[in-house]
Amino acid sequence: MSMPLNAYIVTCTVEPETRRFERIERELDRCVSWTALSSTTWLVATEQSAEQLMRQLRLHAENTEAVYVMGMADPMEGYGPQRINRWLNRHVPHGNVVPLRAVRGRDASLSTH
Repeated sequence: MSMPLNAYIVTCTVEPETRRFERIERELDRCVSWTALSSTTWLVATEQSAEQLMRQLRLHAENTEAVYVMGMADPMEGYGPQRINRWLNRHVPHGNVVPLRAVRGRDASLSTH
């Protein structure tokens, strides 16, 4: 039996195109699922607690770089790309995310895993 998934918003100030950033992305690949909101912000579904995930991500950031792992347990509203809306509807545990209209043409450059 699998553990319930936790949904988080993860963001950092680690510069893309660095080895540290690549290592953070590799840590995200170990999660059950993730999708990028921007180049340094992701929605993440994992069996790990926020503390466990933060511990893993923080290993790859310098002391002057910020890393945040924020839980997504409360009802939410939003407007954005269909790719993000589908991810939220699939992974936010309380199921209160309403299908949202997509912003056209803006989700091609970011990934979902």
